[in-house]
Amino acid sequence: MFILFIISEITFGCQINGYESGVCSQRVQISDGVEFCNNELDDYVCVPEIRKLWPDHTIENRDKEIRLDFVAYVRDRLVQEINGDVESVLIKDDTCYKAYKQFLCKWNFPPCDAATNLTIPICQSSCTSYYENCGLNLTPCLQYFQKLKPGLDQNC
Repeated sequence: MFILFIISEITFGCQINGYESGVCSQRVQISDGVEFCNNELDDYVCVPEIRKLWPDHTIENRDKEIRLDFVAYVRDRLVQEINGDVESVLIKDDTCYKAYKQFLCKWNFPPCDAATNLTIPICQSSCTSYYENCGLNLTPCLQYFQKLKPGLDQNC
């Protein structure tokens, strides 16, 4: 008895937060649904794939969640700065929250390769810019990029 196994090429979607739950789309095609992050995105980005099983997993909802997270972070950080709990960075200038917004948007709508539908890792500079401008410990950012395969950060 002969058993024939056919191995087909497995195609994965682009990754959002480490899960293959997205599809690579041109930014201009999704710009109406992405109000908060639109100006921070690359030309091709990984966006949630429309699925009947999770009808609320949409581009619009993802963008709203990111905006709410951003507002909550900035609000909490300002309270800490006003109370003197942390070094004042947001009060001094806007580089911290601008870097945070850019990093948050790129992390949640990562760049992708339209030809392969694969995620392109965000640049380490986006991460370090956020951490440095907000006076945070760089260790988590550096540890993440050390785990990447060599050369993945070269397109930055």
